[in-house]
Amino acid sequence: DQWERRLLSTSTRSALLNEKVKSTSVLILHPELESLEDSLQNGKKFSLLANPYTNVTFKLQDDSSIKNYSEIFLQKAADHKLFTGEDEKDLLKKLRQISRKAQAEQSETGVNPLFLSLGHIEWTDKVDAMSYCAPILLYPVSLANKSKNEFVLTLRDGEEPQLNYSIFEKMANEFSINTSLDYERLPSDGHGLDIRRIFQLVKHDIERMPKWRVCESCLLGL
Repeated sequence: DQWERRLLSTSTRSALLNEKVKSTSVLILHPELESLEDSLQNGKKFSLLANPYTNVTFKLQDDSSIKNYSEIFLQKAADHKLFTGEDEKDLLKKLRQISRKAQAEQSETGVNPLFLSLGHIEWTDKVDAMSYCAPILLYPVSLANKSKNEFVLTLRDGEEPQLNYSIFEKMANEFSINTSLDYERLPSDGHGLDIRRIFQLVKHDIERMPKWRVCESCLLGL
């Protein structure tokens, strides 16, 4: 379908190969993505909160810094709340912009472009030797404006998560890395996809590549 066809790009100008925190994306602070995925698949809804540590800047590629604050992040997640990397003012501004743009594109094209990316491959391009971050899994999500200052995140009904084919096709065509993932039968558990197993397989795929790594980070964006 249209949404799946969007998931193939060869340009580093595309978020499918070069995802970053920008005006239309928000870093989600959760140290256990398999737990988050299970909760979303079970129909849980999460309110999005500002970064509680004003002196700490969290980065997409630095999942270790998120794990340093695991206890408080997991406590909030158990209460159906997710911290983000944004301060309160910027968070609300970004979420309103993301919501408006997603609604506008869906109205124009019939396709909702909003997704939650779980896991990223930090990779180095052969051409410019620059480091980029590509999402591994893309989950179709909805962002509801529950009240003036509250947005709620949930999975979209009737749509399945997708592997980011762009990075795996680039790995195969330009780096001779054939993934051990079966596109048609991704590992699953009792709730949805088996995130832990998928990350393990991707880590194995790229282990011979210097400076490449799997970042267990999560981004909401267009």
